[in-house]
This record gives sequence, structure tokens and C-alpha cells, in this order.
Amino acid sequence: MSLEAIAVLMVFVLGVIFGVICWLLNNKDAQQEKKIDDLFAKHQADADKLVNLELIVAGQHYKKSEIDALMKDFREYLDKRFDRLEDAVNK
Repeated sequence: MSLEAIAVLMVFVLGVIFGVICWLLNNKDAQQEKKIDDLFAKHQADADKLVNLELIVAGQHYKKSEIDALMKDFREYLDKRFDRLEDAVNK
């Protein structure tokens, strides 16, 4: 074999090796891109669940304050009734 043929063969082999390396890196990038997309989708689903949970908690908190107001009104109503009952018993 002549030096020219060896040089051409070396360039060909290096080209094939370079092509294989590029192909492997491209596949790895595609796999990582899919993993990132899956992770982002999971994050988005978790963020949506968190928003819903925040709305539920906020709704329950509002109901608690509403119940507290009703209990205060009920307590005042009972106090008035017992005062009237006490007045009636004392007479």
C-alpha cells in the first residue's frame, strides 16, 4: 500500500469514527430532551395540583371565618335568650 492509500484510508476511518461519535451524541441529546420534556410535564402537572390545593385551602379558610361569624352571632343570640330567661326567673 502506498502512503497515499494509507492516508485516504485513515481519513475514511476518522470520518466514520467522527460520524459514529456524532450519531451517539445526537441519540444521547434526544434521550435527554425527552427526559427534560417528561420532567417539565410532571412539573406542570404538580404546579396545577398545587394551584388547585391552594384554592381548596383558601376556600376552607373562608368557610372557617364564615362559621366563626355564625358562631359569634349564635353565642350573642344565646346570651340574650339566657339573659331574658334569667330576668324572667328573677321576677
